[in-house]
Amino acid sequence: MNVFEEVGALALSLGETPWNKYEGCWTHKIDDLWDVAVNAHKEPHKAGGGKLMECDVPPFEMAVWYAGWLAGFVPPEGEFLFAAGEGGNIENFMAAVAERTSGLGGAG
Repeated sequence: MNVFEEVGALALSLGETPWNKYEGCWTHKIDDLWDVAVNAHKEPHKAGGGKLMECDVPPFEMAVWYAGWLAGFVPPEGEFLFAAGEGGNIENFMAAVAERTSGLGGAG
């Protein structure tokens, strides 16, 4: 599963689809370390703020935060630049999303 499919499965399990029904970005706190925002619109939208680094999420892309810091942007086609630290990396993000989804009874 790619990143968008994995996050989409989570949103579906939460009953929070389609993403374009939200005025701005759909946002979700995955766990204590990870947050995500998906922009399903033709124009950039702000996301983050508060404890999360604020950013403009490009059209049809996803922003991911690790411990409040922007870890990267993910376009639907899968080519992305993402943090590569010991904790804040794509493998750990995908594992956190899968764990959250399976905890809801979804296909994670």
